[in-house]
Amino acid sequence: MANPLFSLLRCPACQSPLELETLDGDDGLLRSSCGLWFPVVRGIPRIFVGELRSIYRVDFPDFLARHGLDGGGNGAASQETRAKLATRESFGFEWTHYSEMLPEWERNSRFYFEPLGDGALGGKLVLEGGCGKGRHTYHALKAGARMVVVDFSRAIDVAERNCRDLPGERLFVQADLMALPFPPATFDLAFSFGVLHHLPEPEAGFARLVALVRPGGRVLVYLYHALEGEPLKQAILRAVDAVRRVTVRMPHRALLPATTALGWVLYAGIVTPYKVLSRFGPTRALAAKFPLRAYADYPVRVIVNDQFDRFSAPIENRYRKDEVAGWLARAGLGDVAILPGYGWRAVGTVGKR
Repeated sequence: MANPLFSLLRCPACQSPLELETLDGDDGLLRSSCGLWFPVVRGIPRIFVGELRSIYRVDFPDFLARHGLDGGGNGAASQETRAKLATRESFGFEWTHYSEMLPEWERNSRFYFEPLGDGALGGKLVLEGGCGKGRHTYHALKAGARMVVVDFSRAIDVAERNCRDLPGERLFVQADLMALPFPPATFDLAFSFGVLHHLPEPEAGFARLVALVRPGGRVLVYLYHALEGEPLKQAILRAVDAVRRVTVRMPHRALLPATTALGWVLYAGIVTPYKVLSRFGPTRALAAKFPLRAYADYPVRVIVNDQFDRFSAPIENRYRKDEVAGWLARAGLGDVAILPGYGWRAVGTVGKR
């Protein structure tokens, strides 16, 4: 656990530096001057405060028993905490089930990082807010970034495994985006792709990321769009939202076969015909009107994965371009760019505070 990036960690409750006590192997405890402790399990700090300390009893009962610790968080959880925990369970299940890395993710990551320009990651200290299985982490490390990677769910372990063989400096941390364990104005760049719109308070989560970036550093996010100007897609989305009222309450193992079947049907019934029709001049214009055509560049497992994502996540928010611009303006960001592409990729530069 001799990781120099551990020095960045702070107690979310009192902002004091954390002192590492090694227990055995890759296990340890981080202790705060306010009396709180945070486990390090399999080399990954797990830093939660308040009601979310109940996660320790759920995820790490063996660790607690082995070291004689009480996980805490025994009281009734608030509605917001219950929503957070349900979202955590959804994405934890998703990314441990769909854990594999694909070669197509390299092109996909280039698309997400495009607003930064070429060479923007090399040598930078970068915070990733919500890593999932680590597909963007992987390519940021390959680009030379020094990565501090956060996820709320057990997907953090999947991301660490997927990036284990890469060179480069990195620290994986399991924590809540609303109570991140780092000092203000620390990072050269913070990015979050496809995460903030699943929070109970998305813009507040964005503000947390901005506060951790130094003046002159940048913040890059990807958010779902509201499909303005696309009435057919909006009608489909309303139908999906109606179904979601049921599916978000289903056990994940019961939902999985249904969304797997749906993914295969969509690929066979829409994506495959698009791929065929787009090859021929007379039918190319018709093919261009097909929904889901972005999946033509990926194996069927990607659309299958995305159907589980769509129907399992308890919270989903969508935004117009002007709403995204409002986020960046209220955060005081300059040099703003908001690019379309199956959602909004938005970047801005942090000013002097």
